[in-house]
Amino acid sequence: MLELPYETDRFDIVFCESVLAFVEDKPRAIRECVRVAKPGGYVGLNETFWIAEASAELVTRAQDSLGLGASILSAATWQGLWEESKLQDKVVRIYQIDPRKEVKDRIQWVGWRWAVKAWGRLLRMYIINPAIRQSVKEMFDAPLYVIQQMGYGLFAGRK
Repeated sequence: MLELPYETDRFDIVFCESVLAFVEDKPRAIRECVRVAKPGGYVGLNETFWIAEASAELVTRAQDSLGLGASILSAATWQGLWEESKLQDKVVRIYQIDPRKEVKDRIQWVGWRWAVKAWGRLLRMYIINPAIRQSVKEMFDAPLYVIQQMGYGLFAGRK
């Protein structure tokens, strides 16, 4: 992500969804996305963040219980990073996560048939794989307030 294997000005659209949370040098990663976009092309991000600045305890709790392995920043920090990009016509949309709506929307999107198959596969893996059982347990041990403090942003701009 920090050195994309593409020449400069290659793509009409460069879009990252839930990737940069796993990248340590986020400003550099954004610059790299901009580098490979064509002049007049678009760069977009969809990233999870804290609605407000999160306490160290909340961050630790989220990383421990959700097992994210990611560095979640605040909405304000993401907006600052986006403002630093050399893009034009920047747009930012901020959304708070509503777990019930997310599940409902996902089922609508993929359909009940696929959702039931996926849940069946998850149940099978849960039964036969102790590591999966532990991971699911940790995710469901997360207090609701952790999820309620999270949101996601859609960031777009033109090079």
